[in-house]
Amino acid sequence: MQSLFPHSKLLHIQAIEKGFEHAISILTFEDQSKLIFRRCKFSTDASHFPFLNYVSQLLLKYQLPVASILEFTGEYCVESLLPGVDVSDLPEIWNSLTKKQFNQFCQQLASHLVSLHSISCQQFGNLDKFQTVSQQKCIGSDTHWIHTFDPSFLYLVNKFIKTKSSFFSTKIATDLKQLYSTVKPILLQFNTPVLLHGDLNANNIRVELQEDHLHICGIVDFGDVKAGDYRFDLGRLLCHWKGDWNKMNLLCEYYYNKASMQKDDVQLIQFYAIYYTLLLIDCMNNDDKYSSILQTLLQDVIR
Repeated sequence: MQSLFPHSKLLHIQAIEKGFEHAISILTFEDQSKLIFRRCKFSTDASHFPFLNYVSQLLLKYQLPVASILEFTGEYCVESLLPGVDVSDLPEIWNSLTKKQFNQFCQQLASHLVSLHSISCQQFGNLDKFQTVSQQKCIGSDTHWIHTFDPSFLYLVNKFIKTKSSFFSTKIATDLKQLYSTVKPILLQFNTPVLLHGDLNANNIRVELQEDHLHICGIVDFGDVKAGDYRFDLGRLLCHWKGDWNKMNLLCEYYYNKASMQKDDVQLIQFYAIYYTLLLIDCMNNDDKYSSILQTLLQDVIR
C-alpha cells in the first residue's frame, strides 16, 4: 500500500462504521492525500475484490462518477476517496432542503442512474465474478429475473408471520401475497436486464454543498451490483426514503424525462421497496425502524 504514496508517510487511520459487509477505513497520509481501505467482514471469497475492480473499470469506461480501485488482493482493496461527504453525514442539510434544491438533487441523481442503467446485460442476478471489461456485456448468473424473488419473497412473508407476530398479521401476509401475485407475471416476462447498483442509499451517494444546492460528486459501494430491472434501484431508494412517494415522484419525473409512470412501473417500484425492506428486517437488529417503513409501504399497496 505504501507503494501508492512512496514519498508520504501514513499518518492516520479512521474507521468508518457504515459498511455491513465491508470494514471501511479512511487512510490519511502526511501530504494530506486520502484513500479508502476495504476488507470483508464475513466473506472469504478471494474473487470479491478483483470483481469490484472489474466493476469500477467498467463504470469508469462509461464515465460514471465512481471511485477507482488502486490496489487489490483477495483480502482487501484500496480505492480513491471521492470528494465531498456521504449524504447520510448531512442530516440537517438534507432534511432542510427546499423543493427546488431537492429537485436539483433528483435531476443529478436521475442522470447518473439513467447512465448506469444504459449498460445492458445478459441474463440476471449477481454478475459472473470472472468477467473482463473487454466483454461486450455483463453476464448475470441466473436465467430468469423472477429467481431473485421466488421463492425468497414468500419465504420471508411466511417466516415473519411466525416470528414477528406482533406486527405481521394474517391480513398483512394476504396483502403481500396478493401484491406478489400481481407483479409475478411481469417478473416472469421481464427480459431487458441492465446494470444495477443494488444498494442505493444515503451512505452511497457523495455530495458537496455548492452555493445553494447539493452537488453529487459520485456514487460508491457497488458490492451488491447485479443485472436486472432498473426499477429495482428505484425501489431500493423508496425503501431508503421510508416509502415517501413525494420524493420518488420527483426523482421519476427526471428519470422518465417528464413522461408519466405506467401502472406497472408503480407496482414494481412498490414491490421492490417492500422486498428490500423485508430483507433489512431479516438481517438488521433495528426491527422497529424497518417495520415502520414496511407499514408505510403497505398503506400504498392497500389503497
